[in-house]
Amino acid sequence: MVKALAKAYTRADFRREFNQLKASPMKFTFGKGDLSHLDSKGGKEETLGTTRLEAVKNPQGEIDKSKSQVTITLDLDRATTPTVVAREEVHHGVQADNDPAKFDQGQHAKDSPANQAVHDQMESDAHAFANQYYEQDDPNTRISQDEAEDKIKEMMPEPSKGPAPEKPQ
Repeated sequence: MVKALAKAYTRADFRREFNQLKASPMKFTFGKGDLSHLDSKGGKEETLGTTRLEAVKNPQGEIDKSKSQVTITLDLDRATTPTVVAREEVHHGVQADNDPAKFDQGQHAKDSPANQAVHDQMESDAHAFANQYYEQDDPNTRISQDEAEDKIKEMMPEPSKGPAPEKPQ
């Protein structure tokens, strides 16, 4: 996971987006998992990443970013271009951070044509950002892979194993 995120982090456009997630009052969690169960029937489209907003609303019905959480899962074992997958899902995270109500609406695409339209626009936007990886960027704004890995590790420390479970007496 660190290597895929770090490879994307070498570029300034991804660094801006990743750093936005880190600075957000919303909690962002990254994980690795098998998402093959989400592939479209008939195998026409693989799901290699997901971004899910667990929205908590305040009494006025607005999403409270400080109590909400976004979970980003990457299927790195099946991804042939893990950096592009990471870019797309981090961009979805930025979408959730920028407009959590709109992102939440898009998560419920099957509920209405309006929600489906929001979902489709967010997908199109995230695909475009992800595919910018293949475009030339300014070499003066790049950082090395080693430097990027150090920054990612600093921002995303490995989860602690926690205390050992107590033995029954």
